Amino acid sequence: LLLVNETGLKENRLTPQFEIISYADAELLPRDFNKTPAIAIKKALNKAKLTIQDVEFFEINEVRKIKKIS
Repeated sequence: LLLVNETGLKENRLTPQFEIISYADAELLPRDFNKTPAIAIKKALNKAKLTIQDVEFFEINEVRKIKKIS
């Protein structure tokens, strides 16, 4: 995966294969971490003015942070 802007496409004579049209994140309590992708998807769809039926593929990246409190 290579992310470039319009200038990068032209300067490197690249042909785009995909377009990222929206993204979002969500945050809940750690015990509810498995619910955050659904919330983020709804936010991203609303931002792009799309419905779930309009989307062919979702890329979901889940990052879990663990912090030690001393």
